[in-house]
Amino acid sequence: MPKNPELRKVWEQRIADYRKSGQTQVNWCKENQWSIHQFKYWLRKIENPIKNQGKSTKWASVTLEDHSQTVENSLRIEISGISIVEKVIRNTMIFCILT
Repeated sequence: MPKNPELRKVWEQRIADYRKSGQTQVNWCKENQWSIHQFKYWLRKIENPIKNQGKSTKWASVTLEDHSQTVENSLRIEISGISIVEKVIRNTMIFCILT
């Protein structure tokens, strides 16, 4: 759910008006006194709702039981644009998945 659904509805209507106008984005924004950057932001947000849903980094922590060894290594795996980074810091293994 958007943080401000009323604002989203306003921009959905503005984008619909732009499409009906037949104008370029720049000309429509100038005529209606909207920032082209703000317009493009909302256009992307509305046209690609799935792509814009909460991409975030997810971390998992694992505590090592054997404290006799301190490992200072790291591992990075990259597959099809997704990276998995693993580091051990003070006997705690940390994973990061980057998409």
